[in-house]
Parts: sequence; structure tokens; C-alpha cells
Amino acid sequence: MSASLADQAYEGLLAAIGAGHLKPGERIRETALAEQLGISRTPIREALQRLARDGLVQLDARNGARIAELSLQAIQELYDLREILEGSTARLAAQSASANDLQRLNAILAREEAQLGDPVALAKLNKLYHRTLCEAANNRYLMSAVGTFSTTLLLLGPTTLAAHQRAGESHAEHRAVVEAVAAGDAERAERLMRGHIRRAREIRLAMALETGLAE
Repeated sequence: MSASLADQAYEGLLAAIGAGHLKPGERIRETALAEQLGISRTPIREALQRLARDGLVQLDARNGARIAELSLQAIQELYDLREILEGSTARLAAQSASANDLQRLNAILAREEAQLGDPVALAKLNKLYHRTLCEAANNRYLMSAVGTFSTTLLLLGPTTLAAHQRAGESHAEHRAVVEAVAAGDAERAERLMRGHIRRAREIRLAMALETGLAE
């Protein structure tokens, strides 16, 4: 079996989960997925094993594979950890960001401003913004931790940027963090980023409650 086929299946499933095409609790049909990707079921199974290790898929010998579900408590815990990690990222970025890092971050801000009416485009830019800020922090261990954690966040579903007025609000928060980073104000950068994540958590929990998610 070609390892690239398993990688293809893994990336395809990740994309489907992130886009909401595969929803929490939904059963994954190996045969249909294999036909869709044009590969055999063997690499599909390997990809599912990998996703199970990531915590994105639940495997059951009798019922097959399903997308993992998050409770309200789990969402709260994820955002608690995200606040710590992202806050540390902003603090370290303020201490070590290069001129090139700042140029890249400001370019992303400009693209965000031009796409405020497009939540899908903004969601992609949001990921790019946080990844670029993490790179500016210049800490490979933090980057690894954030990368692993970001995979789990795919289970959260649709972006919070589609919520009323959140797009403009988030953009302003992003800009404020970059300004603090550019000024070398590590304490302010961390404080602003923590506030940014806390606001996202409020909206995420409200969205979860609207869908009837229980504790």
C-alpha cells in the first residue's frame, strides 16, 4: 500500500471534518469514502486509525467509525487550553518577531479587511494569522503543541466568524495584537490574545447551545 494514499485519505477526512461535511457523531462509510477518493479501503482504514489517535474519530468493532463528539465541558476545556497556548504565542512573538514576520502579519490583516463579508475566506485567513503569529514566536515546541491542538479544533465545526458582527470584531482584535507585537509589548500582546480567545469561546459555547448540545 502506498503511504501517500493513506495520507490522501487522512487529509481528505480532515478537510471534510473542518468544512462540516462530516459532523460530530456521524458514521464514516468506508466504501463510499473509498469511491469518492478513488482509492481502496485499506488506506482509508489506516487514515481512520490515525484520526482516532488524534481524537477526531471513535472506532468501534461493531459499529465502525464515527466522528468524535464534543460536550460543552470539552469545548470549555479546549478553549481554556487554547487561551494559554495562544496567549503564550503572542507574548513570545512580541519578544522575537522579525520585520518579515510583521510584514506577513500586516499583509494578512489587509486581506482580512478586504474579506469581512466572507466568513469562509476569513476562516482560512484566521488560521493563517494564528499560524504566522506562532511562527513569529520562534519556539519549535510551542509550534508543535499548537499544531497538534489545532487538529482537535476541527471538531468544533463552523467558524465563529459567521456570527453577527464577529468578523469585524475579530479583525480589530487581530490588529490590536499585531500592534502590541510590533511595539514589543509582550504583556499587552498576551492580554489581548487571551481576551480574543475568551470572546471566541463565548460565541462558540452560544453556538453549541443553539444546536442543543448537552453537557
